[in-house]
Amino acid sequence: MIEILIALAILVGSMAAFAQLSSLAVRDLQRATDLTMQQTLADSKLNELLLGDEPLADSEWMPFLHEPEWSYAIQVMPTEWPSLVAVHVHVAQTPELESPSATINTIANFAGNPTTQLDQRPRQFTLVRWMAASDFSLDGTTSDSPSAAPVSAFERQPPNFPLPRGLP
Repeated sequence: MIEILIALAILVGSMAAFAQLSSLAVRDLQRATDLTMQQTLADSKLNELLLGDEPLADSEWMPFLHEPEWSYAIQVMPTEWPSLVAVHVHVAQTPELESPSATINTIANFAGNPTTQLDQRPRQFTLVRWMAASDFSLDGTTSDSPSAAPVSAFERQPPNFPLPRGLP
């Protein structure tokens, strides 16, 4: 009889551990899905900026047209090299819309697995790309000077970056 009780205790303990591991797996799966979506949306928005579909200028948080659950903001910042600007595309979930990860957190809280403060904060992804500053100014307007004519990638000279010491 005691062996049966010990076996049942081991079974219940292993089932509780399995339930905890499966809830962690579901949470991590949702995080990976969100991160992949953020990366894809940031990359697509940066490509739109590169193609000139949108003006290259700072913007406040705006929802994506086809993915209203996600919002983006753009920052165009000068670098220490005057011929380059750093374009930052920030992507985060729109807080007022219900998302699958919020549903998972609610289910986890109901099931007695309180999520940490780290799980409840909105996750944000930032993609940074350096671009030649010759085609636009930092206020978002394009330059009308003759030097701002489109140049193919093969005709552009790479910027003269100082190399770290010890490299040829």
